[in-house]
Amino acid sequence: LTLLDGLGKSEEDRRTRALVLATNSAHRSEAIKEFESLATSRRLTPDMQFLLAQLYEADGKWFFAKPQLITIVRDQPGNPVYLSRLVGMLLRHKDHDEALEYAEKLAKLKPNDLQTVALLSTALKAKGRELDAASTLQTFARRINPPQDQLGYLFEQLGRKEEAESAFRARLAAAKEPQDSTRMLTIAAFLARTGRMVEALQL
Repeated sequence: LTLLDGLGKSEEDRRTRALVLATNSAHRSEAIKEFESLATSRRLTPDMQFLLAQLYEADGKWFFAKPQLITIVRDQPGNPVYLSRLVGMLLRHKDHDEALEYAEKLAKLKPNDLQTVALLSTALKAKGRELDAASTLQTFARRINPPQDQLGYLFEQLGRKEEAESAFRARLAAAKEPQDSTRMLTIAAFLARTGRMVEALQL
């Protein structure tokens, strides 16, 4: 943090100080105070506002982070980065109703994105809509043909073991080398996780 020694009190220097402090968890509270000071004079860019919200969450202050995140997303409705981060945080804090609301908005912005579909299917499952979550993944897989290993992990997270195994085996079948070790290990690990150790060892 020696960079801070040469900083003055200009707005630019204060922004730089806050950004540098934010990189070190030991100085998180100082970074928050610096950002809050800038925020009172409306000197924070949307990215800085978002960083402040992330610092609040990391500091255990979700009650401060959440309304700030939602305000940023509403002010920047076309920004999928903010939206996806918001959905992820809402899911972490078990705000399932709002997570699904914003995941559906994200799906309209980036319908062909795997992370988007992952968030939407996770939010649907969190709401108890397991069939809708699986259907969302299945429809996406037919339309986009995403990486099969990633698709397999998503199906596994939803508890859809048959679809997960099918995706992992499809990835193995598509290997240029029949004994591709990485792909073999992926399906073997899946079989082991599902209690099928004998089959895993026979691969």
